[in-house]
Amino acid sequence: MKTGTSGLVRIYRPAAPASLPQGTEEQRTFGSSPVPSPTERWLPAPPQRLSGASDRTNIYPREVQDMIAERIGSLLIGYALGNVLTAEIVTRKLTGRPCRELGTTGNPGMANVMAHLGFKPGIITLAGDLGKCALSCLLADLLFTPAIGRIAVLYAGVGCTLGHDFPVWQKFHGGKGVATSCLAIFLFSPLWGFVSNVFGMLVTFITQYLCVGGAVLPASFVIPMFVFYGREAGFLSLFLAAVCFMEHFPAIRTIPSGECEKIDVWGKIKAALTKKGTK
Repeated sequence: MKTGTSGLVRIYRPAAPASLPQGTEEQRTFGSSPVPSPTERWLPAPPQRLSGASDRTNIYPREVQDMIAERIGSLLIGYALGNVLTAEIVTRKLTGRPCRELGTTGNPGMANVMAHLGFKPGIITLAGDLGKCALSCLLADLLFTPAIGRIAVLYAGVGCTLGHDFPVWQKFHGGKGVATSCLAIFLFSPLWGFVSNVFGMLVTFITQYLCVGGAVLPASFVIPMFVFYGREAGFLSLFLAAVCFMEHFPAIRTIPSGECEKIDVWGKIKAALTKKGTK
């Protein structure tokens, strides 16, 4: 501010930038947007609305919606492949009957096939169940891991176990999901998956109850997941353990009465290896 000879106050105003159109404050614009006032420059920018989305549907950002879709995609891939029951294929091929008529449990899994059809059919069943879980996790890893990380593998493994336990084409009556859950936790975390698998096998060999080992194995994986991999992996592992326990609980409940079938898995393996060595 400066006073001239005439006594009037002369006010110096900064010249407008050359790139701005001349005119009043309201008329000066950057393209189509008004020039912000000094106060507006320090205010946070308003949230951006997704193009074509209404106020009610624009609850989550696009990135969050994509992350949810990729998790669902991993689950669906696993569930679709989990519907392929190898035990059903092997049993029908060898006996011409459905697997539900095999043994006392009718369980379409490796243990039931090995106990009643032999070691080789049991190994084929195990290989098929492990193969579908491995393929599910591989596809999820290739498609979704770049976006959501390794958790996609665990989602696919959980989906494969759900597809094995509750297949649509068998009216949601399937297996116990032991093999698929074993491989799923190993592929997600090789170290803790190996520890859990060894612990579950020891429990099975000692008790000779497949139901006990099948329930204990995924349960032993839960705490390491919460500690080392966070809440999402922990809750997924807890859900997997709950599904496996629910599937094995009817058999576990019959242990005190002696109705639960004992299977000496280790003895069958040794007998099969001995028989093969004598040939």
